[in-house]
Amino acid sequence: MPETVLQSVDFYYTNPAENSDKVYLVRLIQDDQGFRVDCANGKRGGSLKLRPKGAGLSQIDAEALYDKVCRERLKNGYTTDVSGTPFAPSTDVRSAPGASAAMPVAPKAVELLDRGLVMLSEIDRVTLMARLLDPSWRLEQKIDGERRPVRRVGADMTGFNKNRLAVAFSSTVRNALLELSTEAFLVDGEEVGETYYPFDLIEVGGASIAHLPYQQRLEHLDRLLQGADARVIKRVPGAQTAQAKDELLAMIEARKLEGVVAKDLRAPYEGFRGEAQGKYKLYETVTVICGGQNGVKRSVSIFCLDDAGSKVAIGNVTIPPNVAMPQDGSLIEVRYLYRVGPQGDLFQPTFDKPRPDCILADVVRNGAIKLKPQTQDFHALAA
Repeated sequence: MPETVLQSVDFYYTNPAENSDKVYLVRLIQDDQGFRVDCANGKRGGSLKLRPKGAGLSQIDAEALYDKVCRERLKNGYTTDVSGTPFAPSTDVRSAPGASAAMPVAPKAVELLDRGLVMLSEIDRVTLMARLLDPSWRLEQKIDGERRPVRRVGADMTGFNKNRLAVAFSSTVRNALLELSTEAFLVDGEEVGETYYPFDLIEVGGASIAHLPYQQRLEHLDRLLQGADARVIKRVPGAQTAQAKDELLAMIEARKLEGVVAKDLRAPYEGFRGEAQGKYKLYETVTVICGGQNGVKRSVSIFCLDDAGSKVAIGNVTIPPNVAMPQDGSLIEVRYLYRVGPQGDLFQPTFDKPRPDCILADVVRNGAIKLKPQTQDFHALAA
């Protein structure tokens, strides 16, 4: 089987007093031998030294090792911020003089979520159609936001990103979740501005319910969200009958939304990619590296990465006037139709959103970009 990167994170450490500017990469990988954890470190911009941490492991052991390595980096002052500035615990910004209720709440401690997150696999149109007819599968709208699992323990609440690291998140969302009557839970969802879309419940009342089928977890989620502020906490549109699923897909296609997710109602919540949850996207998107601004134009150059980690130019994209110009080296999401040849530019690229939640490992590889469909030979078809 080909190698699959199940989880990845890039750590940075910068200290001018020590003349240090280092990077440390951690990868959880599945291969023919089982699971392994690979690390690499060195000076930023220089050659990195590979440091394998374990191979031929069970998934449980590999996940535990991956978490251990990540916690060691955080303990040693590394950060996922490309600035390399070590994390400093902060007070709740809501209590600061003049603070707005919409200001983000920063995490009060360095923390790594202690369980893997479900990551969506890609499915094709044929698979999607089969799951529309199967009553064991639920269809949901794919929300175009930032992954945001949130854990509450009493008055303490921590938001995490897709790499399971504690991050700042909307205080509006935090306040709405604090109003729920249940004081201990771990909910999975997407954050879009000041709105939260919960789609799964992993823990409730201090106990894990990850082993339960998705259908039962949804019922627990319904009970958790009773009385929630509907202006802030919104349910993900979903359907379970064949007719309702057809109607939902038609609505999403008509509105040109991102896509849909098919979820097995019988499946437990299991971290990392599997077959129980699959996404079907209605348009192509890639995470790319932003280059410098093109003169006075509101456009920037964009790059993918080759197998050696070097940047490869793939064109330019216009930045809308209501969006801040992204910084050189930052990551952004771009929609496109296809790539014009293996070494060509993206055709009709459109800026989608900044990706502060992504790392270099998420940047699209040179050979993974969808190419222009080949024109079929009319004479061959007629033969």
